[in-house]
Amino acid sequence: MTHKEYANAAIDIVIDLAAEQGLKYRRGDFRVEGVAVNNGSFLRLNTVSFVGGNKEPTGISVILPFGHERVGKKLKACKDNFYNYKYCRVLDVGIFFGFSLAEIEIQSAREEETERSMIEIVIKKVQKILSLADPSKNPSEAEALSASLMAQKLLAKYNIDIATVTGEEKQEEIEQVIADVGTGKKWKYNLANIIATSYCCKCFYQGTEMIVFYGYSSDVLIARRVFMYLFRVGNSLATKYVKARRDGGEWNTGGLYNSFCKGFCDGINKELQKNCTALVLVTPQKVVESFDEYSKDFKKLDHDIDMNDREAYIEGKIEGKRALNAQYITEAHPTSNTEIGDCRLTFSVVDKTNGIFADEISITLVNLETTVECNYTVSKFDYLFGLTVGGDVKQGKYNIALNFPSKGTFIVQNADGTAITSFTADSTEHTFNWIIVRDGDNK
Repeated sequence: MTHKEYANAAIDIVIDLAAEQGLKYRRGDFRVEGVAVNNGSFLRLNTVSFVGGNKEPTGISVILPFGHERVGKKLKACKDNFYNYKYCRVLDVGIFFGFSLAEIEIQSAREEETERSMIEIVIKKVQKILSLADPSKNPSEAEALSASLMAQKLLAKYNIDIATVTGEEKQEEIEQVIADVGTGKKWKYNLANIIATSYCCKCFYQGTEMIVFYGYSSDVLIARRVFMYLFRVGNSLATKYVKARRDGGEWNTGGLYNSFCKGFCDGINKELQKNCTALVLVTPQKVVESFDEYSKDFKKLDHDIDMNDREAYIEGKIEGKRALNAQYITEAHPTSNTEIGDCRLTFSVVDKTNGIFADEISITLVNLETTVECNYTVSKFDYLFGLTVGGDVKQGKYNIALNFPSKGTFIVQNADGTAITSFTADSTEHTFNWIIVRDGDNK
């Protein structure tokens, strides 16, 4: 491939990844600049640079800045979604992609592989679960932290299923992905080690801002996602705790933040390790051996933090344990405008099309008295692996509407063959048993 072909291939990869997030870029939006340098020229331009020089480059870097006139604001709004991609880093000024020339050649030549598709399904499922952990959208710290345990159980489910189908361990490349968390907050190193161990990978640090997760692609991508959310939630909880103590008249609050975070990490670690033991989750030997060789010349640094307030430590530990014990069943949650109430709903969907149906199913419930709308989503992953979707609503009578792209070719109906129209939530629990069939098979 020529230099121009490498650059265009890298641009196409980035355009495709951005399109998955609903962002529309064109080749004309990118400027090829030559040697990659650290300057401010990329603050408004989508910049493509050759890593290692123009004559014999070793890779291609692409930067999508948040200052881009047409797409920048939308890009910034969905920046966390890019943690799902091994090639990229989320920085303060934009999204950075780094590709080796070999990666570009492979990415350009290969077709979608079955195992890669499975990895992407797992990651998208985890992304939906962890959207609950965004402090700006979800005030429930308990729900946010329990999402990480659900993600871990999904990872375990994926490992088990692949081993069952293929009769062997996962065959993936060992990757490195970077989590940029800024300077300070020394407890982040402890949290990173806990998450890496719990999600079957390794981690190390570059400078004071970057945490690097090292392991199989599916493991490190999920580990980075879980780490970033838990770091944000832990930071938010600790900050609120210190403020509450200060507002209560305590003037010397030095050390409270670190004490709380130390307890927070210990509480999470205790619960995640119990899950690892129960699910027999261990870092693959190939990853361990590769990392030992890779890190043999690394310096060992002490990242331990002091605990000088017992009360703050205990509060942090309780928060971690309480949150991670809050939910053990893998499920999707209402997507918006959901009113939590008196009746627990469980949606169980069985595919009767032998895998031909592959749509995401949107469920809308409307309370006929209050007009409150509740929205749920059943993904391909859910009915593929027999997972249930659940939520809570107020008691009352509801109309039900289902939407999916191939409506007209396939239908979703009750297991007894009757149509899905409405139901009355008049008890503490209500279970829906639905099946997917070709339209006409039930006639």
